[in-house]
Amino acid sequence: MREHNDESVEFEVSVIGLGAMGTIMAQALLRQGRRVAIWNRSPGKAAALVAAGAHLCESAEAALAASPATIFVLLDNQATHEVLGMPGVMQALANRTIVDYTTNARDEGLALQSLVNRAGGHYVKGMIVAYPRNVGRRESHSIHTGDPEAFERHRALLEGLAGHTTFLPWDEALAFATVLHA
Repeated sequence: MREHNDESVEFEVSVIGLGAMGTIMAQALLRQGRRVAIWNRSPGKAAALVAAGAHLCESAEAALAASPATIFVLLDNQATHEVLGMPGVMQALANRTIVDYTTNARDEGLALQSLVNRAGGHYVKGMIVAYPRNVGRRESHSIHTGDPEAFERHRALLEGLAGHTTFLPWDEALAFATVLHA
């Protein structure tokens, strides 16, 4: 597996978490010609993405530092907090945007937004309303909430994951998501 050691290179986006959905998101971004940095606790999951052109970072901190926006696609809220608790991660959040696609409850998302904001970063909560095979397609839908300015800054990137990308206030976004999953 090819691994890059120059963590100072800036990429368009980083993806932390290479389970099924994280891998599909990274693949979609690479297909669009995006410069993508990746990190996963199990680096072996990165081999195919590295072969496709992704940059494998040595740490979560390096992945955050590598780009202005980092997509989190982790198992759950606990896994997100474990990554945020890794050495240097909170410091790396300054002036960066986290787009969190990890499934969590409203209060957990709001607490993460507060935590990221206190570290000088920006938080956008994202929900893909599509099967994984449809990520990156124009007919896919996604809903985002959190920091509206950060969302607008990264809108084009997020539209690459779902062609119909909407920003709503927290309560409206979560109510919409609840109806879709009912």
